[in-house]
Amino acid sequence: MSKYAVVSTEYADLQCLVNALEKMYGKGKVEHGRLIAFGYNGQQQPADLVVRRDVCGGYGDLAFRKGQNGKYQMIKDDLLKFPHSRLTRLYIEQYVRLRTHGKFRVLQADDQKIELQVID
Repeated sequence: MSKYAVVSTEYADLQCLVNALEKMYGKGKVEHGRLIAFGYNGQQQPADLVVRRDVCGGYGDLAFRKGQNGKYQMIKDDLLKFPHSRLTRLYIEQYVRLRTHGKFRVLQADDQKIELQVID
């Protein structure tokens, strides 16, 4: 039987997280605000960001909520095979883009790592 798993992350910037998820799932596929994530068999979890199950391919929605430490917790169906490393790479890319005002280039990237160069 499927159930929700809560995974701690280092993601603290909402806009970078939304942008990274939209790169993965498409523009307009990430809902944000005060939401309810729905899981298998009627399970519900409060969330700040949600990618609905029909988009992420899980038995339940993929969701994130802000923890007391200011970082987002991932709430996902425990059976969902989620590419954590890809989301982390995309989050880092979005974080650098925001902080450098887009003045960087990607030298090398795959789902495991990213190499960036900041341009003056």
